[in-house]
Amino acid sequence: MVLLGFIDEPKGGKTDNDDDPSNWTISRIGGQPAYPNEEISIKLKTCLLCTKCQAEQIFVCQLYCPLEGHKYDRTIYLFACRNPSCWNTSNSWTAIRCQKFDETVQESNSIDVESSTTIPSSSTDWCDDADAWNNDDDDDDDNNKKNDIKPSSVVTTIKKEPEKMLNSMTIEDEHEKSSSDDAFNEWKKINLNKQTLDLSNNVSFPFYYIIIDDEQIIINEAKLNEKKKLKNKTKHLNDIDEDDDEITKGGKEKYEKTPDIEHGDVVFYRFQQKIRYAPDQIIRYDWSGNPLILTKLDANTLSTIQKCRYCQSSCVFEFQVMPALVNFLKIDNQIGLEFGTVFVYTCSSNCWNDNNDLYRFENVFVQADPDQNLFD
Repeated sequence: MVLLGFIDEPKGGKTDNDDDPSNWTISRIGGQPAYPNEEISIKLKTCLLCTKCQAEQIFVCQLYCPLEGHKYDRTIYLFACRNPSCWNTSNSWTAIRCQKFDETVQESNSIDVESSTTIPSSSTDWCDDADAWNNDDDDDDDNNKKNDIKPSSVVTTIKKEPEKMLNSMTIEDEHEKSSSDDAFNEWKKINLNKQTLDLSNNVSFPFYYIIIDDEQIIINEAKLNEKKKLKNKTKHLNDIDEDDDEITKGGKEKYEKTPDIEHGDVVFYRFQQKIRYAPDQIIRYDWSGNPLILTKLDANTLSTIQKCRYCQSSCVFEFQVMPALVNFLKIDNQIGLEFGTVFVYTCSSNCWNDNNDLYRFENVFVQADPDQNLFD
């Protein structure tokens, strides 16, 4: 099961007990992190430094994700360096796992980890349905094969329609890329110097709660709406006089044809196709599943994050931060952080020492925006 996270209400926007910034079991972006206890916050102050520039990292988001069969409440926190020279690099990010024993949960004997935790032989193998991107029916088969380990206490509210379109997710032609290059360089001259001068962590990103939806339900509803629209369009075309038959045929072909990719990255196009029913998703959660890659990856790229640094168990993909989140990570109406997508891999054994542990570090890998090399 793939769960998607979306922007929900801002701080103070809820009317019930869920509007509690101090509750560490509520997922959110921005503001300040909420931990199981204050000692964690004190201990982490000296740990959350960018390994590239040594600047203090800023809190990005926290995701409440207890695992079925484990007797722990569990939250993962993400921090990043907002120095523009550190954007789009993995070593400028930090992932922290905190958990707390919950005696009300009945613990199972073990967690089975799928074979998908091994490194694929090619870059496209990292993608779900790599050979059938326009056939969403395959998702049902994949979901049935998974062992369905997922967050056990996530309340889902089904989104009826995507609320915000990810305008940046387009494949540009060469002229558009050149224009974007000039525009971005001008933007850097005006804005980035100002940001670089003030990298203190006294500021934070805007606070928003995260709402969780089931991807398959969203897809099913969107496909149903598409069928209704196509049916209405076909009916309208059939009502046209026979003299306009060629126009009718052209209309159908235009609707069904897959666009040609002349200048874009095919993997990036597949990424777009995969999220087309929910382009405003900011989190993609699929414990022990496969990440949705943004651009091509070498087979060995993720090999360094395949082992837990504490117990040497294999690490599994747990979730990724999606490009749409960049739109909400602003400070003084300026972009505060740039990335393509961020993968978080965690210990498959969920290792923990109740006597000594306050938190454990997990593994992060960042893929840059596929057009970022145009602007460097």
